[in-house]
Amino acid sequence: MKKTFTIALLVSVFFVLGLSKLAPNPKKAFEKFLKTSAYTFIPEGKVFVNNQEKSVNGFYISKGEVTNRQYKEFLKYLKDNNEIEKLKICQIDSSNWSTENSFSVAFVSHYHSHPSYYNYPVVNISHEAAELYCGFISAALSINFPGIIVTCRLPSYTEYVRAARGDDPNMSYGWNSSLTRNKDGQILGNFTRLGEECITRNKETGKFEVSLSGLQTHTSGSFDILAPSESYWPNQFGVYNLSGNAAEMISEKGIAVGGSWKNPGYDVRIDSKTEFSESDKTVGFRVVFDYSCAGE
Repeated sequence: MKKTFTIALLVSVFFVLGLSKLAPNPKKAFEKFLKTSAYTFIPEGKVFVNNQEKSVNGFYISKGEVTNRQYKEFLKYLKDNNEIEKLKICQIDSSNWSTENSFSVAFVSHYHSHPSYYNYPVVNISHEAAELYCGFISAALSINFPGIIVTCRLPSYTEYVRAARGDDPNMSYGWNSSLTRNKDGQILGNFTRLGEECITRNKETGKFEVSLSGLQTHTSGSFDILAPSESYWPNQFGVYNLSGNAAEMISEKGIAVGGSWKNPGYDVRIDSKTEFSESDKTVGFRVVFDYSCAGE
């Protein structure tokens, strides 16, 4: 069967707005697309990883985590093109929601399918599924921009740190700050807030401990679980939610970075790493890529 990319996919996911396959200058056409797309450029720079300075080449990254709507279009493509084995690998495991609480059980039926959540991060998929999605993006862009070689992938850890930390090596969070609130007291990301009402001192050990009996689940600026992929404040490169919201897969299998809505403030720092297997309701992903022109 001939592989096809639907008009709806091209418009809603890739934002290829009026750009012709027959453009006389492929590079200019692609650069025009990039200016109106959901991707932003991260310039080359240096990062500190494990106390070592590393250089990172420039790359493009999606401004938000991959959304339910984008992933749904991907699944439709696999189904329409009879990619049965890939379709099995890429299925969403919504049953993961049922392990949370009585409120989120409704997410089993609605989170990945209801229009209200179309712009929210897709979660509950495997690392292999995310890699197949990246390959799908590579193919879609290459088909629509002949002469351009696009390599899409999950970010390496150093690429994630570069995108999240920006030009200041001292930043703790992906919103260009070492604090969780701005000067007006507004929460800067989506994570579990633990205030003074949750802190207690153990009388026997003298150590501070957290008591969740004091936790308020609905506080100003918070979401029940996940927030839209492009929400809160972007960092200096225009990227959203690199800390908190959905923890994000990287190229290293079984590792997610940046923490999630379920983690407290300390655990959504740029340096935070979480191990996961199969799929998880707290883990999503975003796409990075670089490109070149054929013959270069």
